[in-house]
Amino acid sequence: MDDELNAKDYIDAGVRTLMSSVPYVGDGLVEIFYGFSAQREMKRFRSFYEKLIPIIMEAENLELDTENQDQLVSIIETIHEEIRKLSFERKQSYFVNAYANLLNQRKRINFDEEEYFIEVLSSMTIVEIDFLVRHQKDCHSKKSFSVRNEGTLDKGVANRLRDYGFLEEYTDAYNSGAKYFGFSFSDLGVAFSKFILTPTN
Repeated sequence: MDDELNAKDYIDAGVRTLMSSVPYVGDGLVEIFYGFSAQREMKRFRSFYEKLIPIIMEAENLELDTENQDQLVSIIETIHEEIRKLSFERKQSYFVNAYANLLNQRKRINFDEEEYFIEVLSSMTIVEIDFLVRHQKDCHSKKSFSVRNEGTLDKGVANRLRDYGFLEEYTDAYNSGAKYFGFSFSDLGVAFSKFILTPTN
């Protein structure tokens, strides 16, 4: 971890040096960029914890896992890093869910799965998340739903979610020459829905 931080510090110092070397305005650029960046990150963290703290205060059975502290700290660090650079406010609420559910013993899965879910969430687009939310009603019953036509956005999104392991696919039906593809939530997809998409209570 120290090596990673040192490398990041070196890169940061290099960027500052390059920016400050711009004739006439370099020092001003550094002050504006890093001042604005710090303020923006602070606002993100403030917004994140303003959402998280009331949930934790109201939830039951919240406690830290003392046997896997290193992995727990690693997951929380990942969440913090994502919040630091997050540009979509809507996506923040799913990291809030993850953080709260991470501490909720009734919703514990296992750290390996939870770490995977947070890594995947970090790389997911809003379109992919909205697709899962839209079909979440079919999640717990594992009821199938259809996606029409190869080459559509929904089919592309469903394929990506299938690659994550969250959906299972089968050829559903043919209707007037239009091919439908059926999908249902896998066990992993159900667990993701509970951990990421569902607030703790």
